[in-house]
Amino acid sequence: MHGITDSATGAGVVAENAAGGAALQVQGVAAFARSGLLTVAAGKSSATQTGVALTAASLVLATGVYVQAAVPSVTDSSFTVYLSKAPTATAKVAWFIVN
Repeated sequence: MHGITDSATGAGVVAENAAGGAALQVQGVAAFARSGLLTVAAGKSSATQTGVALTAASLVLATGVYVQAAVPSVTDSSFTVYLSKAPTATAKVAWFIVN
């Protein structure tokens, strides 16, 4: 299946289940253009991911050890993840952009 739109406000693909069941079920690996892993260096309490398309409605979800906040910067096309404690070894933070 492939979907595409020329509209900035349209969706390329819409999945719907009017009966209340799952609208989309993925078997296998799902890949998302706005997700990834961010490396936080040992001894540092933050790291910035650049080159990410964001809007004012974007939500940055981040998970990993000591994650305290993920703060987006729409104008810089980036976000910074802040940790509550600097790790003693390099740490990975998984991130995903919604909207």
